[in-house]
Amino acid sequence: MEAANRLAMERSPYLKEHSHDPVDWYPWGDEAFEAAKRLDRPIFLSIGYSSCHWCHVMQRESFQDEKTAKRMNELFVNMKVDREERPDIDAVYMKVCQLMNGNGGWPLTIIMTPDKRPFFSATYIPRSARFGDGGMDSLMDNVEALWSKRREDIEKTAMKVVDALEAHVETRSEPGKADPKGLIEEAFLQLSGIFDNTYGGFGTAPKFLMPAHLMFLLQYHASTGSDTALYMVERTLRMMRLGGVYDQIGFGFHRYSTDQMWFMPHFEKMLYDQALMSIVYTDAYLATKSEDLGSTAKELLQFMATELRSRDGAFYTALDADSNGREGEFYLWSAEEVKRLLPDKVAASVMEVFNLDEEGNFRDSHGKNILYMTASLEDISEKTENGDIARDIGQAREAMYMARSARIPPNLDDKILADNNGLAIAAFSKAARAFGNEGYLVIAKKAADRIISELFDGDRLLHARGARGPIYGFIDDYAFLCFGLIELYQASFEAKYLDCAIRLAEHMEGHFLDKGMAGFFTSADYAEGLLVRDIDTADGAIPSGNSVAMMDMIRLSRMTGDESHEEKASRIADSLHGRVSQYHLGYTFLLTALSYATSKSYEIVVAGERGAKDTETMLAAINSTFLPNAVVVLNDGSGSVRSDFAKGMKQTGGAATAYVCTGFSCKAPTNSVKRMIELLGKG
Repeated sequence: MEAANRLAMERSPYLKEHSHDPVDWYPWGDEAFEAAKRLDRPIFLSIGYSSCHWCHVMQRESFQDEKTAKRMNELFVNMKVDREERPDIDAVYMKVCQLMNGNGGWPLTIIMTPDKRPFFSATYIPRSARFGDGGMDSLMDNVEALWSKRREDIEKTAMKVVDALEAHVETRSEPGKADPKGLIEEAFLQLSGIFDNTYGGFGTAPKFLMPAHLMFLLQYHASTGSDTALYMVERTLRMMRLGGVYDQIGFGFHRYSTDQMWFMPHFEKMLYDQALMSIVYTDAYLATKSEDLGSTAKELLQFMATELRSRDGAFYTALDADSNGREGEFYLWSAEEVKRLLPDKVAASVMEVFNLDEEGNFRDSHGKNILYMTASLEDISEKTENGDIARDIGQAREAMYMARSARIPPNLDDKILADNNGLAIAAFSKAARAFGNEGYLVIAKKAADRIISELFDGDRLLHARGARGPIYGFIDDYAFLCFGLIELYQASFEAKYLDCAIRLAEHMEGHFLDKGMAGFFTSADYAEGLLVRDIDTADGAIPSGNSVAMMDMIRLSRMTGDESHEEKASRIADSLHGRVSQYHLGYTFLLTALSYATSKSYEIVVAGERGAKDTETMLAAINSTFLPNAVVVLNDGSGSVRSDFAKGMKQTGGAATAYVCTGFSCKAPTNSVKRMIELLGKG
């Protein structure tokens, strides 16, 4: 094994994975930039993450190849960045790649001058040329010639790239007035137009989970009563649960499907996907009362709690796609393995339900199978008249899970990140309410307490603790943790969680918000300076920090009566209307927040003693009802309520009392659960 390089001292598992490469890697920092200036060399910047399959491929092909590494060390100052540890760096240079090439991805490869100005960008690069595309060897030939003989051309290219990047950021402020209903309606029509009625989801291939689209449709259904919106959500959730994109044995979603049918996944498992999808399944369960949707939500929570949770209660980041040197190896099964492990009758059920083939069920399978279903157990049972099939599959899952546990597992990315944990806290808090599960609440509180105690530096939230000091929080950290704490307050009614959410919102508004209200910058005004101070507003596989921050601000206004948060959110929406109108489907969570702000919504105050039977009955009725347009505050008489308008709302008639308000105009208080539900439009 090669001697360890500088990355051995890093905290990031991804950086540590490269600590024995023969490449002389530097972490991002002054040492690398000073070395590049001193040696007069370009910087080779490689950005990736631990669960990235093609990152591992490029490492094996190039970074662990002695000949390639030797030349890299002679030509470049080589720098590695974990995109999950430093999303600010990744965001800037990913935009560079998109501006230069029209696309992006990981691993992200940037070659730049010692003052951080890029002049070349690419994603995965093979070691040698393939099908006319250059490889690492030809790239190094070209860079060496340019750097030694045509430095002026490099400077001109770098200057143009930086100018284009600055122009891209500057165009984000677009004064005007948003048309919420028009934007929302157009987004719904566009989603309807690309909905895959056969397999669920949107478009063809590849298919990402896209929880923001599904959240938007659930909100649209709640606001308009659209059965079509709810059908699209239900169809998608059921088909995804049946597919190979879902781990049929250990639960949890893989990152995305390479095909239209949700069959062939990229096998990495991300915490943020599990958290967001469990929220969607929980809300869909509340909207439909379909037990299968509720069961999937619980499976996702079980996976997070058992596979991605640290001993002290916080959540890890991801599981790798690869194990034993092959993508997906951990999750694949041969028919022979199943037959050897299980009794004949149970094995036959597994072969039928999960569509195993003796020869393997995908190209280049080498006799292995991806487990997937074409119908639910209930449907299969009715069709085959096999009443024992559900029991057989339950037994098989347990046995196969234990057998699989003996395999070489995928690597665990054990970073504790504030943003991802915020989403996990939200997921467990929502589920605690929806399913009346106290255990979920305990998990959410333990994670929140860990993050609050470990990831604050004074009044500044940390994204993570890095090897060379704290990594200060980005907009996603503030917005996602605020989101989780708002949900946790409504599950626990412990004022400390709402207090922390308010503190996070005020810090966002004070240190991240653009003065022209074009949105929240990725980094705070006290953060390390990069090429540009970026604003990222579009929603992708996960909602943007800007969209979630808008939802946070609106909900906090409704919960506390402090309208300043919502006023700022409204101004941001106005400034972004042009971008949203150009690409509605890139802003579905932002439109979810906008729908919440402009549709009929409710502020519910329950006045009653926490733990008292009548209070708990009233809260349980609220929690079991699909109310995405509502926030709940408890006035238990202890003086802990943070809402000025709720402080005067007391019990009447010596019993728990509900105050149902719309736009801070409240109906007459009631002690009746039935009347409360009627006032919420659900009677």
